[in-house]
Amino acid sequence: NFRKMEQAAGRGKIALFGSTSLRDAASAALCTAIGRALAAELPQAAVLTGANAEVHEKISRSFHDAVKESGGAPVVLHLGPKGYRCTFGDFGTVVQAGRNMEERRKMLAESADVGISVEGGPGTADEMKRAVLAGRPVVPVARSGGASSGMFKAPVIERPEYVAAEDWALLGDQTAEVDATAAAVVRIVKAHLERAGAL
Repeated sequence: NFRKMEQAAGRGKIALFGSTSLRDAASAALCTAIGRALAAELPQAAVLTGANAEVHEKISRSFHDAVKESGGAPVVLHLGPKGYRCTFGDFGTVVQAGRNMEERRKMLAESADVGISVEGGPGTADEMKRAVLAGRPVVPVARSGGASSGMFKAPVIERPEYVAAEDWALLGDQTAEVDATAAAVVRIVKAHLERAGAL
C-alpha cells in the first residue's frame, strides 16, 4: 500500500494536523483559504492528511479542487491505520499507514517536509511533537486556538530567522483577514520547503 506514497516523490510534502471537529466557524473559513492559497502557490506539492479530521478535509479538499479547476493534477494522500475507513476518501488516495492511530500519527509527522496545524487537541499536540523531534518544521496557526496555540503541552515553536516577522505575527492575529493569514501560512511553508531543498 505504501507504493501509493510514490505519488509524493519529488514533491514538497505538506502534512496537515488539527481538530477532528472544528470548534470555531472562523477556523473553517481559514482552512478553506489555506487550501486555496496552497493550490495557487504550490500546486505541485503533495498534501498529506491523517484521514480523520475536519481540518484535514477542509484544507485538502479546497487544495484538491482548486488545483483541479486550474487544470492540474492534485496529489492528496490520506494516511489511515489498518482497517480505518477515511470518511472523505472521495478525493485523493487513501494509504494504509500503521496498525493504529499512534503509528499513523508518527508516520504522518515524519513523512512530511513541513506541517501545518489548525486548532487541535492532544492528538494534534502529539503529531506536532513528533514532527519537531523528527526535525520537521511546523507552521502553527495560533489564532485558531487549541494545540496550535500551545495548549495540550504542544511544543513551543519559535519563528525561524528565515521567516518574515510580519508573516509569523499573522499566524496569531485573530483580527487579520482570513485570506491574509492563509497567504502568510503559505509563504512560511514555501520558506521551509526552500530551506529543505524540497521545492
